[in-house]
Amino acid sequence: MIEKIIKRIINRCSWKGITLALCALWIGTASIIPIAHAEYEQIFNWPGTPRDEIYDLKKKGDYLIGSMVNSQELIVMNANSVDFKVLSRLHLNDAYSYGMCIDGDTLYVGQSDGIQLIDIADPLNMKLGDKWLLPYENISTNSSTGVITTNTAYYNVLDLYKKGNIFYLSLFAKGFRTMDLSNPTVPIELDVYQEGSMLPRGMDVSEDGNTVYLSSVTDKIHIVDVSNPSDIKLLYHDSTIFGNNLAADVEQIEVDGRKLLYVSTYYNYERGWGAVMVMDVTNPSSPFVAKENWYYGSDFYHFYPYAGGSGYQALAFYKTVDSLGYVHSNLLLYGLWDDPLVPVPLAEAISADGAALAVDFSGNYAYLADQLAGCHIMDIADPSNPVYVKTLNYQGYANQVKVDGNLLYLASGEEGIHILDITNPEEPVEVVTYKSLISATELGTKFSGSITDFIIEGDVAYLGVEITTFFNNYACLEVISLEDLSSLTNNIGYIGIGGSVCDSIAKYGDTVLLNGSTGYISVDVSYLNSGSSYTTPRYKGHFYMPDACGQTVIPELTGPIGYSTVGTNGLAVIDFSNAANIGTVVPDGGDSVSNQVQILSYLPLDGFRTGISVKETNLLVASQYGGFDIVDVSSPKNPILKESYFSDLGVGAVEGAFMSPNEETVIMAGNYTGFYFLRKENPPLVQTTIIDWKFNESGDFVMTVAPLSGNLVLQRSLDGVTWIEESAAIIDEAQITVPSSVISSNLSCYFRIYQWQ
Repeated sequence: MIEKIIKRIINRCSWKGITLALCALWIGTASIIPIAHAEYEQIFNWPGTPRDEIYDLKKKGDYLIGSMVNSQELIVMNANSVDFKVLSRLHLNDAYSYGMCIDGDTLYVGQSDGIQLIDIADPLNMKLGDKWLLPYENISTNSSTGVITTNTAYYNVLDLYKKGNIFYLSLFAKGFRTMDLSNPTVPIELDVYQEGSMLPRGMDVSEDGNTVYLSSVTDKIHIVDVSNPSDIKLLYHDSTIFGNNLAADVEQIEVDGRKLLYVSTYYNYERGWGAVMVMDVTNPSSPFVAKENWYYGSDFYHFYPYAGGSGYQALAFYKTVDSLGYVHSNLLLYGLWDDPLVPVPLAEAISADGAALAVDFSGNYAYLADQLAGCHIMDIADPSNPVYVKTLNYQGYANQVKVDGNLLYLASGEEGIHILDITNPEEPVEVVTYKSLISATELGTKFSGSITDFIIEGDVAYLGVEITTFFNNYACLEVISLEDLSSLTNNIGYIGIGGSVCDSIAKYGDTVLLNGSTGYISVDVSYLNSGSSYTTPRYKGHFYMPDACGQTVIPELTGPIGYSTVGTNGLAVIDFSNAANIGTVVPDGGDSVSNQVQILSYLPLDGFRTGISVKETNLLVASQYGGFDIVDVSSPKNPILKESYFSDLGVGAVEGAFMSPNEETVIMAGNYTGFYFLRKENPPLVQTTIIDWKFNESGDFVMTVAPLSGNLVLQRSLDGVTWIEESAAIIDEAQITVPSSVISSNLSCYFRIYQWQ
């Protein structure tokens, strides 16, 4: 009978294909371990709706596919909904994406260097296909020497249409062209239409594919006949229609036998009356404006009619300007059911503002700097279900956010730095706002300083400030006292250096680094210490990164060793105790100092590296290609790559990745795509096997298992289907003892072991 019990244990285990660890139940979260690739799961995305410009929109079944020009991605939304939640994304490999057309299950996307093919058989699981580059010979003549040079350039495809193997292409400065792409590696140009000063942008095509409607930002509307693609013929052109408004895009539909062309227009140079013009193009040689729909203060760039509701409805992308001059992006759904000439709003406009930049934490709360969309507060006590609390919006660009005790500091560009009491995070109380006192004047116009980054040290704040004028850029440092928060007017000192930008700042000792696109500027602030020979910040020199500079950090636990992202070269390790890296004080009246950064070493990282955040001795290094690395700098001069994470969610450019205090959550700032909340998945348990089994002197059945990578639970079943935990089992690490009393009272039973973590 004992042999029968043993057989049942072994047979039951063999049925699952492993020796003893029949099942692995994973609960809780695992600590981060040194592995080459880390598994994270997306648990939340804020805001989850489109942001910035939807350049084109196409419908496939129940889905809308949009090309997002700035984030270089495709998004998919539900065509039968009004909330326009993004259901899936696909990043398009660093080429700007514009107009689209669909042929069967293939989406053709016009890009800045050709055409990208996308498999959309399943719109929720789009897949990159072939890329067709469209080269041409670019011939230029040097006006001084008369030397003629020829180089290869690529067509910038702003819109396109496919008819068999013939493609119609809207190419902006290269006009409108028809091409035979039967063999896309050898494109055959059939004909060119390039009337006068036209710069065609938007394009739509009649249902039979014989008539093309073009919007030109310089001379309004062109209609051409392409029934013979090798002989394009002009049917209609009007460069004065719509007055001073410029034609941005065109979309044509047919309603009750009437062909209607919707033209999105905007007012050039200053915000005036934007419009959606409706032209009757039933006779393409003699079209006319059937209805002018004017919207004061709104610039319409796209208006996409599609079948929905009780007929046609349309999603519009337009821009508005607030009282302070900030430009806002908006989406609004219109109905064309009652009268196709008069769009009727169906819901409130959806804000398409925002560029996710930075995150900081306090307790169970995360604070998300989202540029023009403001600073969002999220309760992340349950990381699997973050709760939106509120948004702090001060109109300016929320560039940086940091928490110091009960105070929240929020940099809002030209609108200043806001200090709020977050003792109650649900109801922050503004304490004070400080606007930069630095400005520059050109041609009678005053340009104010924009705060891009800051460092808080006790009662002193170091503000990184940037000024952009007509002709110059200035990187500036402004130092203010925080001793009296009731009035931040005590400007301790400032300095501005022309010809540079200030994207972020870092500090080591008495040196502040103003980071720009090619390196950093070193500024001495030792005047804050007693005995200084001068009382203002002093310029020490420009320091150039050989491989271009992203962001520089000098963690407290590794200083004076600091780190800088250097594009495709990964992470640079720099010793800031070296005078060549922190500069040499410029004597009064002396010349400026300029050096190249002395880099100790590089840590190669895949992708193009941008921002860095610090979590104790870990650096989270963001990638423009949609992910981040975790780098261990516990040995400061020898950083070690611990984890790499690249998203397949179409995240696009990541400005930074930030780890929560309890290390349960990582929040990626995905720029135009929003904030992604990620939770570390548990690593798989190592399979456990029986290495020994026996009966002891008391008749107990004893098993020893190895290796052990999780906790063990013994379960018992009488039929192999229903299982209960065997509470009498004694589990001592890798040894499991089943008492003889259980064996004697259950002579015909199964046992199995769960591993859990």
